Amino acid sequence: AYALLLDTHPNTFHLGLGASLAQANLLLIEADGFGLKYHFPNGRVNESEVKDKTAFSFTDSLGHRKHIVLSGGAKANDYEGFRGPNYGTAYINEGNLLHLNSLNEAKDRTMSSKLPKIIVTQNPDNPNAPFYVDFEKNWQCREDKYINDNPNDVYDGEDFRYFHFTQHDNPSLTKERIAKNERSFASDVELKRNFYGMRIASEGLIYDMITDANYYTIPLSMVSKENMDRYIGVDAG
Repeated sequence: AYALLLDTHPNTFHLGLGASLAQANLLLIEADGFGLKYHFPNGRVNESEVKDKTAFSFTDSLGHRKHIVLSGGAKANDYEGFRGPNYGTAYINEGNLLHLNSLNEAKDRTMSSKLPKIIVTQNPDNPNAPFYVDFEKNWQCREDKYINDNPNDVYDGEDFRYFHFTQHDNPSLTKERIAKNERSFASDVELKRNFYGMRIASEGLIYDMITDANYYTIPLSMVSKENMDRYIGVDAG
């Protein structure tokens, strides 16, 4: 789908991000035989056609030369590597592993596109991860009628669509293989997170009694060494 979008897109420059430059190249350009280099056999990754930037350059079906600037985005200053040009689209692999600076810069760099499009892949993370709270949530519509049928209760918006895929959606896996994979997880947390794609904390709550919802005041008359356990919670961060 992304290859078709690139082939017909009116813009010349596009952006491909991963946690690192190597990951962007491996998962977007190579992709175990399904990457862009196999859709555009004339394309090459080089550093000569786009000044000071690593890019996958190819010729589309109409003979137009196009470039996908490749960059890492996990570090706070990685965005500086692709800042400058405006991009028609951005493909972001493992968006929850990228720094917010990179995510926001990618969004800003596509604002003047003739056909703006940002595609983000992700694996489930802690529900309070910055990617969900500070980036994805800004795109969602907050009306119940727009909610998608997914276990993470992610809302669709006018300019935002969420698609939830699991192993059951992979046509290359047999039912027997899927069932075997499902049995391979050692814990319920791993099963929900890595098989069903649910956003849950990997370790759970260690001290679940420390929460604003259960906060109450104990009268001084009840406090004594004999009838009370004391818990001290420290946030080292």
